[in-house]
Amino acid sequence: FVDYKTFIREMWKVFSVAVLMVFGSLLCRTTISEFVDRNSAWINKNHTNISCEKLLHEFQNSAKDFTTQIINNAVPVTYCNQSVGPYMIFEESYEALITHVDGKNISCKYKYFNVDRLGVIETMYNQLHSMWEVGFCDDCYANTTTATPSDTTVDFYVYWEHIHKCIEDNNKTGDPCLMCMGQYQKLNDFYDGIKSEKNDRICFDMQDAMNRTRILWSVKLNCCRDRNSSMLTAYIIGGVVSFLPGLFYVFVYCNKRYHERYDFLSDDQDTTVEEVENATRDNAPLIAQDQPGPSGVSPQAHQEITPEKKERHQISDDSDDEMLEVSRNPRKNLK
Repeated sequence: FVDYKTFIREMWKVFSVAVLMVFGSLLCRTTISEFVDRNSAWINKNHTNISCEKLLHEFQNSAKDFTTQIINNAVPVTYCNQSVGPYMIFEESYEALITHVDGKNISCKYKYFNVDRLGVIETMYNQLHSMWEVGFCDDCYANTTTATPSDTTVDFYVYWEHIHKCIEDNNKTGDPCLMCMGQYQKLNDFYDGIKSEKNDRICFDMQDAMNRTRILWSVKLNCCRDRNSSMLTAYIIGGVVSFLPGLFYVFVYCNKRYHERYDFLSDDQDTTVEEVENATRDNAPLIAQDQPGPSGVSPQAHQEITPEKKERHQISDDSDDEMLEVSRNPRKNLK
Protein backbone atom coordinates (compact mmCIF):
# COMPACT_ATOMS: atom_id res chain seq x y z
CA PHE A 1 0.00 0.00 0.00
CA VAL A 2 1.12 3.55 -0.78
CA ASP A 3 1.82 5.96 2.02
CA TYR A 4 -0.04 9.07 0.90
CA LYS A 5 1.84 11.34 3.25
CA THR A 6 5.19 10.23 1.87
CA PHE A 7 3.93 10.62 -1.68
CA ILE A 8 2.68 14.14 -1.04
CA ARG A 9 5.98 15.05 0.64
CA GLU A 10 8.02 13.82 -2.35
CA MET A 11 5.79 15.59 -4.81
CA TRP A 12 6.19 18.81 -2.85
CA LYS A 13 9.96 18.49 -3.04
CA VAL A 14 9.81 17.99 -6.78
CA PHE A 15 7.51 20.96 -7.19
CA SER A 16 9.75 23.13 -5.02
CA VAL A 17 12.82 22.20 -7.02
CA ALA A 18 11.00 22.95 -10.27
CA VAL A 19 9.87 26.34 -9.02
CA LEU A 20 13.39 27.19 -7.88
CA MET A 21 14.81 26.17 -11.24
CA VAL A 22 12.31 28.32 -13.11
CA PHE A 23 12.97 31.38 -10.97
CA GLY A 24 16.70 30.76 -11.10
CA SER A 25 16.75 30.55 -14.87
CA LEU A 26 14.69 33.71 -15.18
CA LEU A 27 16.97 35.50 -12.78
CA CYS A 28 20.11 34.35 -14.58
CA ARG A 29 18.71 35.27 -17.97
CA THR A 30 17.88 38.75 -16.77
CA THR A 31 21.32 39.18 -15.25
CA ILE A 32 23.16 38.01 -18.38
CA SER A 33 21.01 40.18 -20.62
CA GLU A 34 21.66 43.20 -18.47
CA PHE A 35 25.40 42.45 -18.50
CA VAL A 36 25.52 42.11 -22.27
CA ASP A 37 23.42 45.20 -22.80
CA ARG A 38 25.49 47.19 -20.36
CA ASN A 39 28.79 46.15 -21.97
CA SER A 40 27.44 46.60 -25.47
CA ALA A 41 26.34 50.06 -24.56
CA TRP A 42 29.83 50.77 -23.17
CA ILE A 43 31.51 49.41 -26.31
CA ASN A 44 29.20 51.33 -28.59
CA LYS A 45 29.65 54.43 -26.48
CA ASN A 46 33.44 54.27 -26.78
CA HIS A 47 33.29 53.33 -30.46
CA THR A 48 30.88 56.02 -31.51
CA ASN A 49 32.66 58.70 -29.54
CA ILE A 50 35.37 58.77 -32.25
CA SER A 51 34.32 61.09 -35.03
CA CYS A 52 35.10 60.59 -38.70
CA GLU A 53 37.03 63.86 -38.68
CA LYS A 54 39.38 62.51 -36.03
CA LEU A 55 39.97 59.29 -37.98
CA LEU A 56 40.63 61.33 -41.11
CA HIS A 57 43.18 63.39 -39.20
CA GLU A 58 44.89 60.20 -37.99
CA PHE A 59 45.02 58.90 -41.57
CA GLN A 60 46.53 62.20 -42.68
CA ASN A 61 49.29 62.00 -40.06
CA SER A 62 50.07 58.36 -40.85
CA ALA A 63 50.27 59.11 -44.58
CA LYS A 64 52.61 62.02 -43.87
CA ASP A 65 54.90 59.90 -41.68
CA PHE A 66 55.01 57.07 -44.21
CA THR A 67 55.75 59.48 -47.07
CA THR A 68 58.56 61.08 -45.07
CA GLN A 69 60.12 57.68 -44.40
CA ILE A 70 59.97 56.75 -48.09
CA ILE A 71 61.67 59.97 -49.16
CA ASN A 72 64.35 59.79 -46.47
CA ASN A 73 65.23 56.22 -47.46
CA ALA A 74 64.95 56.60 -51.23
CA VAL A 75 68.70 56.74 -52.07
CA PRO A 76 69.95 54.16 -51.42
CA VAL A 77 66.63 52.31 -51.30
CA THR A 78 66.06 51.10 -47.74
CA TYR A 79 62.47 52.15 -47.10
CA CYS A 80 61.18 48.56 -47.00
CA ASN A 81 63.29 47.87 -43.91
CA GLN A 82 63.09 51.34 -42.38
CA SER A 83 59.40 52.15 -42.95
CA VAL A 84 57.56 49.02 -41.86
CA GLY A 85 56.28 50.68 -38.65
CA PRO A 86 54.83 53.78 -40.33
CA TYR A 87 53.45 51.57 -43.09
CA MET A 88 51.49 49.38 -40.65
CA ILE A 89 50.07 52.46 -38.89
CA PHE A 90 49.13 53.88 -42.28
CA GLU A 91 47.27 50.69 -43.23
CA GLU A 92 45.48 50.48 -39.87
CA SER A 93 44.34 54.11 -40.01
CA TYR A 94 42.95 53.61 -43.49
CA GLU A 95 41.12 50.44 -42.44
CA ALA A 96 39.59 52.26 -39.45
CA LEU A 97 38.49 55.12 -41.68
CA ILE A 98 36.64 52.96 -44.19
CA THR A 99 34.93 50.73 -41.58
CA HIS A 100 33.97 53.23 -38.85
CA VAL A 101 30.42 54.36 -38.18
CA ASP A 102 30.02 57.46 -35.98
CA GLY A 103 27.43 58.21 -33.28
CA LYS A 104 24.94 59.44 -35.85
CA ASN A 105 25.13 56.09 -37.61
CA ILE A 106 26.92 57.66 -40.58
CA SER A 107 29.68 55.67 -42.27
CA CYS A 108 32.97 57.47 -42.75
CA LYS A 109 33.39 55.67 -46.05
CA TYR A 110 30.07 57.07 -47.24
CA LYS A 111 31.13 60.51 -46.05
CA TYR A 112 34.60 60.70 -47.63
CA PHE A 113 34.72 58.15 -50.44
CA ASN A 114 33.07 58.14 -53.87
CA VAL A 115 31.83 61.68 -53.41
CA ASP A 116 33.58 63.04 -56.52
CA ARG A 117 35.56 61.85 -59.51
CA LEU A 118 38.91 62.84 -58.05
CA GLY A 119 38.68 60.76 -54.88
CA VAL A 120 41.62 62.40 -53.11
CA ILE A 121 41.76 60.12 -50.06
CA GLU A 122 41.46 56.90 -52.01
CA THR A 123 43.95 58.12 -54.62
CA MET A 124 46.50 59.04 -51.96
CA TYR A 125 46.10 55.66 -50.31
CA ASN A 126 46.52 53.78 -53.59
CA GLN A 127 49.65 55.74 -54.47
CA LEU A 128 51.36 55.12 -51.14
CA HIS A 129 50.22 51.52 -50.99
CA SER A 130 51.60 50.93 -54.49
CA MET A 131 55.03 52.12 -53.32
CA TRP A 132 55.08 49.23 -50.87
CA GLU A 133 53.74 46.74 -53.42
CA VAL A 134 55.99 47.78 -56.31
CA GLY A 135 59.06 47.49 -54.08
CA PHE A 136 58.05 43.91 -53.10
CA CYS A 137 58.58 45.02 -49.51
CA ASP A 138 56.59 42.10 -48.10
CA ASP A 139 59.34 39.83 -49.41
CA CYS A 140 61.69 41.33 -46.81
CA TYR A 141 59.60 39.91 -43.99
CA ALA A 142 58.40 36.57 -42.78
CA ASN A 143 55.57 38.44 -41.05
CA THR A 144 54.99 42.05 -42.03
CA THR A 145 52.60 42.70 -39.13
CA THR A 146 55.27 41.91 -36.54
CA ALA A 147 58.12 43.25 -38.73
CA THR A 148 59.92 39.90 -38.55
CA PRO A 149 62.57 39.70 -41.31
CA SER A 150 62.74 36.56 -43.41
CA ASP A 151 65.68 34.16 -43.32
CA THR A 152 66.59 35.16 -46.88
CA THR A 153 66.82 38.80 -45.88
CA VAL A 154 68.98 38.02 -42.86
CA ASP A 155 71.37 35.82 -44.86
CA PHE A 156 71.66 38.35 -47.67
CA TYR A 157 72.65 41.20 -45.39
CA VAL A 158 75.17 38.97 -43.62
CA TYR A 159 76.95 38.34 -46.95
CA TRP A 160 76.53 42.00 -47.89
CA GLU A 161 78.17 43.21 -44.69
CA HIS A 162 81.06 40.75 -45.14
CA ILE A 163 81.95 41.97 -48.64
CA HIS A 164 81.71 45.65 -47.73
CA LYS A 165 83.79 45.20 -44.59
CA CYS A 166 86.40 43.32 -46.61
CA ILE A 167 86.55 46.05 -49.25
CA GLU A 168 86.83 48.74 -46.60
CA ASP A 169 89.66 46.90 -44.81
CA ASN A 170 91.68 46.18 -47.97
CA ASN A 171 90.95 49.26 -50.05
CA LYS A 172 93.96 51.21 -48.76
CA THR A 173 96.37 48.50 -47.62
CA GLY A 174 95.91 45.79 -50.24
CA ASP A 175 94.12 44.62 -53.35
CA PRO A 176 90.39 44.29 -52.56
CA CYS A 177 89.78 42.52 -55.86
CA LEU A 178 92.09 39.71 -54.81
CA MET A 179 91.36 39.62 -51.10
CA CYS A 180 87.56 39.91 -51.32
CA MET A 181 86.89 37.72 -54.35
CA GLY A 182 85.52 34.89 -52.21
CA GLN A 183 83.08 37.09 -50.29
CA TYR A 184 81.86 38.75 -53.45
CA GLN A 185 81.33 35.40 -55.17
CA LYS A 186 79.28 34.12 -52.22
CA LEU A 187 77.06 37.20 -52.24
CA ASN A 188 76.62 37.11 -56.01
CA ASP A 189 75.78 33.39 -56.09
CA PHE A 190 73.33 33.75 -53.20
CA TYR A 191 71.55 36.65 -54.88
CA ASP A 192 71.34 34.83 -58.22
CA GLY A 193 69.84 31.85 -56.42
CA ILE A 194 67.04 33.79 -54.74
CA LYS A 195 66.48 35.74 -57.95
CA SER A 196 65.79 32.59 -59.96
CA GLU A 197 63.76 31.10 -57.11
CA LYS A 198 61.47 34.11 -56.72
CA ASN A 199 61.32 35.06 -60.40
CA ASP A 200 62.79 38.55 -59.81
CA ARG A 201 60.16 39.39 -57.18
CA ILE A 202 62.81 40.31 -54.61
CA CYS A 203 62.57 42.96 -51.93
CA PHE A 204 63.80 46.13 -53.60
CA ASP A 205 66.09 46.97 -50.71
CA MET A 206 68.11 43.87 -51.57
CA GLN A 207 67.95 44.59 -55.30
CA ASP A 208 69.34 48.09 -54.83
CA ALA A 209 72.02 46.88 -52.41
CA MET A 210 73.16 44.21 -54.87
CA ASN A 211 73.20 46.60 -57.84
CA ARG A 212 75.30 49.12 -55.93
CA THR A 213 77.69 46.39 -54.80
CA ARG A 214 78.17 45.22 -58.38
CA ILE A 215 78.83 48.78 -59.55
CA LEU A 216 81.37 49.22 -56.77
CA TRP A 217 83.07 45.93 -57.65
CA SER A 218 83.18 46.19 -61.43
CA VAL A 219 83.26 49.95 -62.15
CA LYS A 220 84.85 51.72 -59.21
CA LEU A 221 87.29 48.99 -58.17
CA ASN A 222 87.64 47.64 -61.74
CA CYS A 223 87.73 44.05 -60.54
CA CYS A 224 86.32 42.64 -63.81
CA ARG A 225 89.41 43.11 -66.02
CA ASP A 226 89.08 39.71 -67.70
CA ARG A 227 85.50 40.50 -68.60
CA ASN A 228 86.58 43.79 -70.19
CA SER A 229 89.04 42.05 -72.53
CA SER A 230 86.50 39.42 -73.48
CA MET A 231 83.91 42.11 -74.15
CA LEU A 232 86.37 43.94 -76.45
CA THR A 233 86.70 40.81 -78.56
CA ALA A 234 82.94 40.45 -78.66
CA TYR A 235 82.57 44.08 -79.78
CA ILE A 236 85.08 43.57 -82.62
CA ILE A 237 83.36 40.41 -83.83
CA GLY A 238 79.97 42.10 -83.60
CA GLY A 239 81.23 45.06 -85.64
CA VAL A 240 82.62 42.83 -88.39
CA VAL A 241 79.44 40.76 -88.57
CA SER A 242 77.34 43.94 -88.72
CA PHE A 243 79.51 45.30 -91.57
CA LEU A 244 79.18 42.19 -93.77
CA PRO A 245 75.51 42.69 -94.82
CA GLY A 246 76.26 46.25 -95.93
CA LEU A 247 79.26 45.07 -97.93
CA PHE A 248 77.12 42.38 -99.56
CA TYR A 249 74.46 44.86 -100.67
CA VAL A 250 77.11 47.23 -102.09
CA PHE A 251 78.59 44.35 -104.10
CA VAL A 252 75.17 43.35 -105.45
CA TYR A 253 74.42 46.94 -106.46
CA CYS A 254 77.75 47.42 -108.26
CA ASN A 255 77.40 44.08 -110.05
CA LYS A 256 73.91 44.99 -111.21
CA ARG A 257 75.09 48.35 -112.56
CA TYR A 258 77.97 46.68 -114.38
CA HIS A 259 75.71 44.17 -116.13
CA GLU A 260 73.25 46.88 -117.15
CA ARG A 261 76.04 48.91 -118.74
CA TYR A 262 77.49 45.84 -120.50
CA ASP A 263 74.10 44.90 -121.97
CA PHE A 264 73.57 48.45 -123.22
CA LEU A 265 76.95 48.55 -124.99
CA SER A 266 76.38 45.10 -126.51
CA ASP A 267 73.07 46.20 -128.03
CA ASP A 268 74.70 49.32 -129.55
CA GLN A 269 77.59 47.33 -131.01
CA ASP A 270 75.37 44.69 -132.64
CA THR A 271 73.10 47.26 -134.21
CA THR A 272 75.96 49.30 -135.63
CA VAL A 273 77.69 46.36 -137.30
CA GLU A 274 74.47 45.05 -138.82
CA GLU A 275 73.44 48.39 -140.26
CA VAL A 276 76.90 49.14 -141.60
CA GLU A 277 76.99 45.76 -143.38
CA ASN A 278 73.59 46.40 -144.98
CA ALA A 279 74.58 49.88 -146.09
CA THR A 280 77.86 48.62 -147.55
CA ARG A 281 76.09 45.82 -149.44
CA ASP A 282 73.57 48.24 -151.00
CA ASN A 283 76.22 50.70 -152.20
CA ALA A 284 78.81 48.15 -153.30
CA PRO A 285 78.03 48.49 -157.11
CA LEU A 286 78.46 52.23 -156.99
CA ILE A 287 81.74 51.94 -155.18
CA ALA A 288 82.99 49.27 -157.60
CA GLN A 289 82.27 51.51 -160.58
CA ASP A 290 84.50 54.20 -159.19
CA GLN A 291 87.48 51.90 -158.55
CA PRO A 292 90.52 52.75 -160.79
CA GLY A 293 92.07 50.15 -163.06
CA PRO A 294 95.64 48.83 -163.16
CA SER A 295 96.84 51.97 -164.86
CA GLY A 296 95.43 54.07 -162.06
CA VAL A 297 92.82 55.73 -164.26
CA SER A 298 89.15 55.45 -163.45
CA PRO A 299 86.93 54.06 -166.23
CA GLN A 300 84.77 57.12 -165.91
CA ALA A 301 87.66 59.56 -166.17
CA HIS A 302 87.47 59.98 -169.97
CA GLN A 303 83.71 59.84 -170.22
CA GLU A 304 81.89 63.00 -171.00
CA ILE A 305 79.95 64.38 -168.15
CA THR A 306 76.39 64.79 -169.28
CA PRO A 307 73.50 66.15 -167.23
CA GLU A 308 72.23 62.61 -166.72
CA LYS A 309 75.63 61.45 -165.47
CA LYS A 310 75.90 64.50 -163.28
CA GLU A 311 72.56 63.66 -161.72
CA ARG A 312 73.67 60.06 -161.22
CA HIS A 313 76.82 61.20 -159.46
CA GLN A 314 74.74 63.44 -157.27
CA ILE A 315 72.55 60.48 -156.28
CA SER A 316 75.68 58.44 -155.52
CA ASP A 317 77.04 61.21 -153.33
CA ASP A 318 73.75 61.37 -151.49
CA SER A 319 73.89 57.61 -150.92
CA ASP A 320 77.38 57.93 -149.53
CA ASP A 321 76.22 60.64 -147.17
CA GLU A 322 73.34 58.47 -146.02
CA MET A 323 75.68 55.54 -145.43
CA LEU A 324 77.97 57.75 -143.35
CA GLU A 325 75.01 59.02 -141.37
CA VAL A 326 73.86 55.43 -140.76
CA SER A 327 77.27 54.45 -139.45
CA ARG A 328 77.31 57.42 -137.09
CA ASN A 329 73.76 57.20 -135.76
CA PRO A 330 72.55 53.61 -136.07
CA ARG A 331 69.70 53.94 -133.54
CA LYS A 332 68.16 56.89 -135.35
CA ASN A 333 67.78 54.87 -138.57
CA LEU A 334 66.35 51.84 -136.76
CA LYS A 335 63.26 53.88 -136.08
